[in-house]
Amino acid sequence: MSKTSIIFGNGLSRALNNEYFLLETAMSYVWDSKGCCLTSDEKDLIKSTLEDKNYPNTESDLYNIQEAITITEFLKKFNIDGNNLWIKETAFNSHEAFKKFIHQVAMYFNNYEMPTEKEHWGNFILSLVKFIKENGKKGYNFTGDVNIFTLNYDNLLYKSLLKKKILCGQQNSYLIDGYSATGFSPNMLTSNRGYYFHLHGSPYFIGNEKHKKSNTNISSDNHIVLNHFKHKENIINSSYILSSYWKFMKSRLDLSDNIILFGYGGYDIHLNKILYQLNNYKKKNIKIVECEKNINKISNDYKTKKTAEYFEKSEEDVRKICTDETHEDCEKITKYYRSREIGDDEDDEFLEYLYTSNTFKSKKEFWQGNLGSISDKDLILIDNILCFDDWKCINEL
Repeated sequence: MSKTSIIFGNGLSRALNNEYFLLETAMSYVWDSKGCCLTSDEKDLIKSTLEDKNYPNTESDLYNIQEAITITEFLKKFNIDGNNLWIKETAFNSHEAFKKFIHQVAMYFNNYEMPTEKEHWGNFILSLVKFIKENGKKGYNFTGDVNIFTLNYDNLLYKSLLKKKILCGQQNSYLIDGYSATGFSPNMLTSNRGYYFHLHGSPYFIGNEKHKKSNTNISSDNHIVLNHFKHKENIINSSYILSSYWKFMKSRLDLSDNIILFGYGGYDIHLNKILYQLNNYKKKNIKIVECEKNINKISNDYKTKKTAEYFEKSEEDVRKICTDETHEDCEKITKYYRSREIGDDEDDEFLEYLYTSNTFKSKKEFWQGNLGSISDKDLILIDNILCFDDWKCINEL
């Protein structure tokens, strides 16, 4: 049986609630909340590193903050009789304050309450669980045929898969994360079971323990990678837990026949580098599933094209007639246009149209620039990735 690893990015959570899971929304909420862990002096320190902003709202904004913290930590070494002449008292604990802030931002994502009407999520989890059960094995004596890796700080996947008894805590679970009742240990990952890793950390990871939501307090002793992309690799390497995750993830990716990047925008250079340097990289079956809001426009343009061909008119004329209710042909052309569903008999033609569209070409060129050889069939654009259930596509070797 072939081995599969799935890497989830924040496109998954944003498909549920795009506004809530924007980093800008999270940072703004935490910064302005009454419960913000930062003092006014600590906020002023952070604001001093920004250009024309009152608070950081992108990962790029965190570059100067991290640089300043690194320098501050270096200057802490120089003391005379226990006094440091280089650093102001307000900046002395800036590292701990900033780590608490990003922990609080990660907790914001984790506190998302799933609306009961989100049926797409339930169906999505059911199809994923079915795939794991059909392609993985539970227990201790198997070869980790399915692995789940997430770059997100929320617990959407974790809570859902835990509820389905797919991971962690169950003796016969399909996936493990390296934690036991005594805390984290890399020795827990030497078995051949499938992995479930929060590659950029989780707000539940405090010190060497994994807390429950009910007893997780904001702490600087966290393992959260939220930062500018140039600093992420160093932060990972400084974490006992996360460095183990990335080491074991790479070994599983090397063994994987199939890799699917799900809702991952491709902007974590440290991850792209690992993917590109995998053993037999060019022989692996890599699929990229992305949410593409313009997919509706592409299909509508295709339907316009087919309608224009049928009535022997230009596409521009079809658009004008469909929006002019006084035109004598408006009703029949509009009716034909609306009936042009993308069916099995037109799949190949529509795919050709999709692959030659500007939207698809720009996505394909982006991934080719980051991962090298990507074919048309490797890139799957879908308007709502929660509706994706064709997990068989990653086993097409």
